[in-house]
Amino acid sequence: MSFFLSRLIPDSTFYDTLNLRTVEIYFQKSPGNDKGDKRGIKGLKYRVVSDGVTTPEKETGEDGKVEMRIQGTRATLQILWEGGVVAEYIVTISDADLEAENTRLGQQRRLRILGYHLGHEGNDRIGVDGNARMETERSILDFQVDNNLTINGDEAHGNTQNTLKTEVGW
Repeated sequence: MSFFLSRLIPDSTFYDTLNLRTVEIYFQKSPGNDKGDKRGIKGLKYRVVSDGVTTPEKETGEDGKVEMRIQGTRATLQILWEGGVVAEYIVTISDADLEAENTRLGQQRRLRILGYHLGHEGNDRIGVDGNARMETERSILDFQVDNNLTINGDEAHGNTQNTLKTEVGW
């Protein structure tokens, strides 16, 4: 969801425009969408750094949800332990369509969105590169098991593709 707030002055288009988006991230004990099985990690302390502004420390609830208000297209989520940063995640917003679910790249992108580990290959080092690798095959197998699908290894066809699309929402 986007919120636009602007103050326009003569001869200046979009002067002082502020574009904030809220991104929800769930920290869970296992990948996939929450199906009411209490996988959320409660009590995880975090803060968000967006456009040079750091939010106050917050804590996840029962569902493990983090709500990030991001100005622009990029922010850093910092996980805290005893006041110190123990992990950082760069969160990037893209308005581009996902690759088709019948392509290896589209399957990897959807698996990654759902939290499956794909290794550290590719331009962004998140395992999304379109290549068939052991990590992709393992993630497909895990996804098939988690969703009670026919287990056929690195074959993400038919029901697996449809379920990937449904779980991600597009």
